[in-house]
Amino acid sequence: MKRTILATTVCVTMFFCLLGTSAKSNTNIFLAEKCSLPDTTNFAHKIEPPKYWKNLFDSIYYKHYGRYSYKVIYQQYSTSANSAKYYYLANGIDALNTMYQTSLDTTYLNEAIRFTKNVLKSAVVSNQIENSTFKDSYLGWPDINEPEKVNGQEIPLCESIFFKYVLKTLYIIKENKKLYATKEYQEFYETTLNFIEENIWNKWYHRGESNLIRSRTHMASHWAFIAMYLEKLSENNTIKNQCSEIKEKLNQKFKKQLVVDYKNNCIWNQTWDDEVKKPIVQDVNHGNHFVSYLVESTRLNDFFTTTDLMYIENTLLNIIWDSESCYLHDNIDGTDQGNKKDCFFVADGFMKMAEWNKALFLLFQDKKATFLTNYQPQFYANMYNLSTKYSRKNGNKTK
Repeated sequence: MKRTILATTVCVTMFFCLLGTSAKSNTNIFLAEKCSLPDTTNFAHKIEPPKYWKNLFDSIYYKHYGRYSYKVIYQQYSTSANSAKYYYLANGIDALNTMYQTSLDTTYLNEAIRFTKNVLKSAVVSNQIENSTFKDSYLGWPDINEPEKVNGQEIPLCESIFFKYVLKTLYIIKENKKLYATKEYQEFYETTLNFIEENIWNKWYHRGESNLIRSRTHMASHWAFIAMYLEKLSENNTIKNQCSEIKEKLNQKFKKQLVVDYKNNCIWNQTWDDEVKKPIVQDVNHGNHFVSYLVESTRLNDFFTTTDLMYIENTLLNIIWDSESCYLHDNIDGTDQGNKKDCFFVADGFMKMAEWNKALFLLFQDKKATFLTNYQPQFYANMYNLSTKYSRKNGNKTK
């Protein structure tokens, strides 16, 4: 679903992105040299120290960014009682999760918890939501910024993209024995898990499977993400079995979508190949969310593997990235839609693959100005995490 960007947009554009793409231009010979894929020789000496990325995150999160800091922006989103805002708050929860996992500073985790509590506190009974088409007893929120035909209704998209990262917060707490033994964290864990089981999973599952097996790969991937984590965390056998069933269905559908060519690049459509006559190729912006699930599944050794990611890494480096013009194509097959504004949203998924690809890491590091959008906290958090992991592998300082 195409959504208007609500956050304060970061207007950072590299000057060479505005110079044109003529192959005959001397300028573009210069650009091709500047935008070619990074050389990973002496990789350890090319990594910016983790502290560099941590400071960048802290500077935009705590200090003024434009009129507001991201801390203020996320606070406003979390108290909005508007699920449309949670679509973007999700990026903040993911960033804060990553900052905590990398630094073990509970300040970041506590921020994620605070925002989540605000969201839960603002939930209301469905039959009290004026434009709801369900009018049942589950708790939820209206989506106020959607097109007029669904404005003020309850929709699964924003809830799923937000709560997938809340479930990851819960997983982080549960896996850390010291955290889980602390009363305040355990109470948050149990209260939030109970809420998600009843008012996210049960609600949308019982309202119809089509709310989970969505019409687009990226929208369905949010529910695969939720099912994967909820299956691990829930003690309710009915829910665990439902999660397993939905996740397996989606994984098999995803696997069929991922077509690998003879050059080991992977192209897929956002529509289901076996359900439509005219498939629509995956765009980079929304494919970003789909890749986020593939990365998470790989990290948890759940279904997808580093081999699956390798094919998509190849696609990003060989097809999506335009080394002559220093930009990402709009679609994963290298085609464009004519609007170079959405294609840089890679922090939620594509850039996380840099954990297994040094060239990809250096691309994001060296061309960071190209990728700075309102996903900026996620970008810096991911780079802090990746830089820390690579520094540890290479024996570099991580502070």
